[in-house]
Amino acid sequence: MAIEFTENNFLEKASNDYNNKIDTSGSCGVIFLIKKNKCVIANICDFHLLIFKNKKLLFSTRDHKPNSYLEKNV
Repeated sequence: MAIEFTENNFLEKASNDYNNKIDTSGSCGVIFLIKKNKCVIANICDFHLLIFKNKKLLFSTRDHKPNSYLEKNV
């Protein structure tokens, strides 16, 4: 629900900013949800999420590639 709301608002703003001449093809995104003491992360395509603490990288998402060993075997 929140994703659909955000996408619709983005597309409406982009459409207004570019006189209804925007390319809506493709899909990329990152979702980062914190609830109580749990964190859920989802990434699509080539978007990256980097989490830092005190200038030190704690976590990074991986690209989704069709030839990746992990993608084929999960």
